[in-house]
Amino acid sequence: MSKRFLLDANLSSRSRHWQQPEFESAPDHWDDHTVWQYAAAHNLIIVTKDVDFEERALRYAPPQVVRFCTGNMRRQVFRAFLSENWARILAVLDQPQVRLVRVYADRLEVT
Repeated sequence: MSKRFLLDANLSSRSRHWQQPEFESAPDHWDDHTVWQYAAAHNLIIVTKDVDFEERALRYAPPQVVRFCTGNMRRQVFRAFLSENWARILAVLDQPQVRLVRVYADRLEVT
């Protein structure tokens, strides 16, 4: 079964990387609770920069969370970063015990 993702409103869904069928964008007006409930109900992995989802992932499961801790990157730099690192992120998410993947510019941290 292929993975499907829900982009939190704090990530730009305009990036070409996110313009694939496996990605959905949460509406801007959804609060964190609604995003969490929707992702859990639809078996989606939340992709975010928001620390609040990290805290939820550590307390509750599912869904899994990918949190980017990369700071602000220019769009072109972020696209290149995703191209270089997305396969590693997906491989980590294949481990069933993983609840949270923190993505830094120089490393991944897994919980």
